[in-house]
Amino acid sequence: MDRADAVALVERGLVRSWVRQVGWVPRSEVRRLGGITVVLSGVRDQTQQVALVDGPVDDPEASVIAAEVCIERAGWRPAFDLAEGAHPDIEAILESRGFRVVVTRPAMVGTTARELAPLPEGVAIELAVSTQRDAVVELQTEAFDMPVETARGLVASAMFADPEAAVLVARDERAPGAPVVGSVTVHLDDPAAILGAAVRPSHRRRGIGAALTTAALRLAAGHDSGLAWLQATPDGEPIYRRLGFDEVARFSVWLR
Repeated sequence: MDRADAVALVERGLVRSWVRQVGWVPRSEVRRLGGITVVLSGVRDQTQQVALVDGPVDDPEASVIAAEVCIERAGWRPAFDLAEGAHPDIEAILESRGFRVVVTRPAMVGTTARELAPLPEGVAIELAVSTQRDAVVELQTEAFDMPVETARGLVASAMFADPEAAVLVARDERAPGAPVVGSVTVHLDDPAAILGAAVRPSHRRRGIGAALTTAALRLAAGHDSGLAWLQATPDGEPIYRRLGFDEVARFSVWLR
């Protein structure tokens, strides 16, 4: 797969994952505007409302303005999430309208066919159920320094019952109550699964992230997904590189 195909795969997957994510959340909304998809998540957090490219954009300026208006009418500041250099016309329009890049992160692609990473001593990985929702919310709050209201909105009960997704959790069986110390959500898309992993800061650098990721890849392979991709955090990027993921693009969030 060349880089252009990989970028297109990630862009399509990014839209699918956002659409599925908001489908779990009440009062969410998705609008498609001439090649741009606007996601209004229903979660009261600026970072969860975004415009994404989902295909050819015939009239970039009209689509950008329509997306701006859609997000502003919902009471949010417009934000666009774009693969760097993939849409220079849209980037130029955003710059002319006062937008600037506020955060950038790598999109990484890898194959799902690989060996499981060894589990750290005392750690168990299992398929999560809805009764573990509060534990996953607590984990997300701590791992991403996220407001608990945001995490509670994003970790909806419906995600645990979605046949096209799965949540794996890692529990520290040596600690009282065997708390959840890591999780990974897998969007089981064809041809590429989408991963989103988190590990408590107190349990990082122990191999839990690698073990969760390879378990998720094995699960995706069982659903006929030959590829997987993710957007890496600074802490996670070295882990994914060691597991054979390659950076195919950098995605930037543009905010006015």
